[in-house]
Formats: sequence, C-alpha cells, structure tokens
Amino acid sequence: MKMLKVPYKSGWFTVIIPTLTFLIVWFGSFLLVSSLLRGNVSDWMRMLIFGGGIILGLMVSVAIYPLLLRLADRGSGEMQLEGEVLRWRTRRQWQ
Repeated sequence: MKMLKVPYKSGWFTVIIPTLTFLIVWFGSFLLVSSLLRGNVSDWMRMLIFGGGIILGLMVSVAIYPLLLRLADRGSGEMQLEGEVLRWRTRRQWQ
C-alpha cells in the first residue's frame, strides 16, 4: 500500500478571487471618485482617475494574495493506491 500526499490549491483562491478583487477596486474607485466629483471632470482627469484605479487595484490584489495562498494551502489531499483501486480524500472521507 503506497500513500501519496498531493498538495491541492483551488483556482478560486489563486486566480478568480484576486482577479475579481482587482476589477472591483479598479471600477469601484473610478465610480467613487467620479460620483464624489459629481461628473464635473474633464476627459484627461477621468483617464488619470481610471489609471489610478488600476494601480490601486493591483496594490490591493498583491496585498491580499499571500492571505489567499494560506487559505488555499489548507486544502491538501491524500491519494492511496491499493492494487488497482485509487482512493483519495481531501478531508476525512475517502472516495
């Protein structure tokens, strides 16, 4: 009986949540600043606000990424090969 421990990282924690965080901060900051200025902004100022939102979104995504990786590390699994049967588990129950 061989036991193999396999690390598992969810795509939600490594790709989807950081991407959604970036997009929400990017568009949210643009909409927030635009609404605070009540739309009385020139086009070049909107581009600066939009670019600042990109930088802010990247900073927030980079800041929370280590936390998300720690959360993703919790999901580790085991695989067991018994003859021709491959069994695996992620928590307590074998499949």
